[in-house]
Amino acid sequence: MKIILLKNVEKLGKAGEIKNVADGFALNFLLPKKMAEAATEQKIKKARNQENKKILAREKNLAENDKLLARLNGLKLEIKAKASDSGKLFAGLSAEDIAKELKTQKNIDIAAKRIRLEKHIKEVGEHGVEIDVENQKRASIVVAVRGL
Repeated sequence: MKIILLKNVEKLGKAGEIKNVADGFALNFLLPKKMAEAATEQKIKKARNQENKKILAREKNLAENDKLLARLNGLKLEIKAKASDSGKLFAGLSAEDIAKELKTQKNIDIAAKRIRLEKHIKEVGEHGVEIDVENQKRASIVVAVRGL
């Protein structure tokens, strides 16, 4: 029996996939639990259209991430903060502070959780910071902290 999965089913497939399964498995397990529906011609076309839309959205997202990566790599961000005469900041700069400055200065909206900081920046000077753009891709920026 041909079915379209409505939910991810372990060892069978992901939601939206069209599968051929035993009649008993479909009628006694998948259909009653609303994990799948019987595949008609219209439903198959609809499922394929949705899959094509997902692929296009994924490709668009990858292209946007590549643009963001190119824009971020080598970027220099200047942040002014209150500091002592010895160059120590009164309040350390966190990933949230860097994300906020990226938004205000460069109009780049990045979630703070994507910014990789081992610890808060607590000194005046230039600091290298990495930003996760995708699963395997990272951009390197320079954060130049100036004292007030």
